[in-house]
Amino acid sequence: MHRFFRWLAPVLTAAAIFLTVPVAASLRKWIGEHWGNGVYAFIWPLLLLFVLWACVRMARSRRLTPLRIVLLVCAAGLCVYALFSLRFIVERVHYLEFGLFTAFVFRAAPEGWRTLPKTLLALLLCYNVGLLDESFQKLTPNRVAEIRDVLTDLKAGIIGLVFYLCAFMGKPDFDRPSPGERKKLLLIVSLCLLCTFFFFEFVHGYGYRIDAGEGRSFYSSFTKDALLAINAGLTEGSPVSLREKAIYRNEASRHLFQRDFYRTNRFYWKPGEFYMEYGKSWNENRVLLDFYGAYLDSMNARWDASAQTEMDRLSTGLREASWQSRVKETLITLPAAPLRALFLAGLALSFAFVLFFMREKRYFLGRFKRLSKIYSRSKNAPFHHE
Repeated sequence: MHRFFRWLAPVLTAAAIFLTVPVAASLRKWIGEHWGNGVYAFIWPLLLLFVLWACVRMARSRRLTPLRIVLLVCAAGLCVYALFSLRFIVERVHYLEFGLFTAFVFRAAPEGWRTLPKTLLALLLCYNVGLLDESFQKLTPNRVAEIRDVLTDLKAGIIGLVFYLCAFMGKPDFDRPSPGERKKLLLIVSLCLLCTFFFFEFVHGYGYRIDAGEGRSFYSSFTKDALLAINAGLTEGSPVSLREKAIYRNEASRHLFQRDFYRTNRFYWKPGEFYMEYGKSWNENRVLLDFYGAYLDSMNARWDASAQTEMDRLSTGLREASWQSRVKETLITLPAAPLRALFLAGLALSFAFVLFFMREKRYFLGRFKRLSKIYSRSKNAPFHHE
């Protein structure tokens, strides 16, 4: 029961991570209507108070060493820098959530484990939860799955772990992991390789960076020539495979969503002031016209002459000289075949690790034999009548 309550905190934090994307927008709107958007400024004083409280806690427990002070200051600086560099509130909340999650996992790890295995366990679970969270985001119309965000989540986990180690832990034990700990960590690493392969293969995708001309670029699962051929085929009624059509429509729908979102959404600047992203909307529309025209026609979503003229006027002076679409199906721009081969090799290696773990430990076989013996003894035991 004690172990259950120790793992309750990381489980609840992981649930909050998965609920942030669908709930955060409405929650942010509710907070802004009731307390104003200035309430978000309290994040920084709260973070500073946490750092000061951690220093006081270390001083009272006589753990305030120069190394811990340096690590704590560096972690706090990196955290503040990351929070300022992230544009959206959802991303900042995610950053704090992953830091808390990693610290809670470290605290919930088996008590007999040394510091290094517990650290690796916390970071590996943080990485896997980041992969799963990005997979859920792919289902949201205005979000995409990016491996870069997973690495950002992992960086947040490292910072949260440094905070916890400096503030709450005594003298760390950095001895080599025991054979049992190494085998369990090997199994978790194998599962990470397996999850990474499936993430790239079925969620993230491989793909290419396409130069759309005039400083515009975007990412697609197709090469530039292949994408133009698919668009032309759909326009002319030529046969296109169902898989290519599904990927094409998925990418086009995301570009269309971003075009209309930039055109209509008011972005918060400071209290009482907002701005519009007409330049980005214009660029998204150019990508749609040049590469996804068949989808625009099928959805009857082309701007008419008056709307196009109005957007040309509004976007004048707002078009970036070097613009990249936020719709990024992938950040991996190398050809798909070598990457797929690399992940298949990693997958085979991970299975070999898992099989080695099972053979060495004989975990499942031993359990099965034990249960069989218990069952046979209970079956052959004499039955006593009352």
